Amino acid sequence: MKQHEVDSATFVEAEYLRLVANKSVGNATLVAGTIAVANTAVAANSYVLLSRKTIGGTAGNLSYTVSAGVGFTITSSSGTDTSVVTWVLVQPAVDDDSA
Repeated sequence: MKQHEVDSATFVEAEYLRLVANKSVGNATLVAGTIAVANTAVAANSYVLLSRKTIGGTAGNLSYTVSAGVGFTITSSSGTDTSVVTWVLVQPAVDDDSA
């Protein structure tokens, strides 16, 4: 079997471009602690990974709700949160509601 060496930076860049092409990653700016993100790829069992890119206002705890075929809403526990949030949409391989 032939081994292939892959530069980790090249892999990360390729994976990021794949995610962007599939509308599976993006940034959203909270307005008064919330933002609705339109994305028809969202399924009822989708997970949304959230990370604060830039803090704005009073940062709170982040949560999300999904609406299958429509998108998801990111909500902060602080109504004055205006942070920029990076999100990654993850589709489970099987329907796993155990989490």
